[in-house]
Amino acid sequence: MFATEISLNDNPLPIDTIFTDGSGADALESWNFTSDWISDGSLIKHNLEGVAGKSYLSSQTDALFTYGTTTWTFRLSSAFEPTTTNKFCYWLMSSRFDLSDSKTNGYAVGVCLTGSEKNLVMCRFDANGTKTVLYKTRYLWGSQSDVKVIVTRTAKGSWTLSYIVNPDTSTDTIVGDDFIDNTYYDLQYQGYYFAYSKTRGGQLWVGNTTIVRLAATIALQSSVWTDGAVVKAEFTGFPDSLSATTAANYTIDGKAVAGIQLDEMPQRVIIKTNGLTAGTHTLAVSGVIGRNGLTMEPQQIDFEFIPPAEPFDLVFNEIMYNSTDGILPNYDYLELYNSSSRSISLGGWTLDISGTVRKLPDSTIAAGNYLIITTATAVDTFSVYGKAASGLTSTSLTNSGRTLRLVSPQGVTIDSLTYTEKSVVDAE
Repeated sequence: MFATEISLNDNPLPIDTIFTDGSGADALESWNFTSDWISDGSLIKHNLEGVAGKSYLSSQTDALFTYGTTTWTFRLSSAFEPTTTNKFCYWLMSSRFDLSDSKTNGYAVGVCLTGSEKNLVMCRFDANGTKTVLYKTRYLWGSQSDVKVIVTRTAKGSWTLSYIVNPDTSTDTIVGDDFIDNTYYDLQYQGYYFAYSKTRGGQLWVGNTTIVRLAATIALQSSVWTDGAVVKAEFTGFPDSLSATTAANYTIDGKAVAGIQLDEMPQRVIIKTNGLTAGTHTLAVSGVIGRNGLTMEPQQIDFEFIPPAEPFDLVFNEIMYNSTDGILPNYDYLELYNSSSRSISLGGWTLDISGTVRKLPDSTIAAGNYLIITTATAVDTFSVYGKAASGLTSTSLTNSGRTLRLVSPQGVTIDSLTYTEKSVVDAE
């Protein structure tokens, strides 16, 4: 991969050339699996006649398409009208080196990819065999068609497909509408695929292939992770390690950070805090340079820190394991009480019932409030008494006795109890 420059609106912008096959006799040197092809003028010609089969040219790019704007340019030319058995495409991204593999997933532009329609289309292929037409152009492929295709993709997955018919004699570009698909962004392979009958082999030309990425300044992703001691933030591209680990480029709530280092994932930084209190905080970043040499725009992201629960922040308030008193509904239940001064989200919490671990419902209990946990069939019945959610089975709380533990996402036991047929006591 090497850097060059282009000019847009008289402003020179660096671009990365990810791949190019050039033209002429040397074009095949950029590809693998070339035995079925030959150089033919400025293009590459399929060179098998009188046999039916599948041929492809492929190359590994190792590109990550999560930053900048990437442009694929390529040419497809045929001397026959495509059918379901005589079809071809260019793979923009592919999960497999072997482009004839039916389990390949990725994006391709071609004709008759999902049926007999002759329109030039872009499709997404999924490994389960699903083919989705993402964009269908108005161009109908004929018996003598020659088309230059230009596809662009932004870092956020906005695509545009444009094309020029008869590019040797015309420069009229038909620009398609934008469309969004972010399913794949890091597939390593690209190339051409051709399925043909005995009468159509040798009648396809491809080539003039380039993949370039217009440089863009890196930016922070929209969310961060924190445990109070550190904040993990991720960039949209790869930062320069020196500027990315300069503590002066970061502040939290307007104050200097305690330190910074790169994570094992080179797009992520680990920022050491001076200790965070519960609530909303602001991370500000500036001066970080991308590997393309461009400095990011100053950026701020607000994030919330919810401290881990401490013992007895959430407690067992009531338990019913022998529901036959005739006063309350005839269902087992637990009632939890939030004794802390803040809301507690149960996402990641578990209930250990004598060694059987159950996930607690993804619910939030406000400070000073309660949550009834019961069986799925009893939730509506208990809702008249307060907030209720499913989290037990009909056999979770046996009459003979159990030990229960409330365990936080950090693996800390926050409350526990042991009950027998006749009594309930704290487990610890």
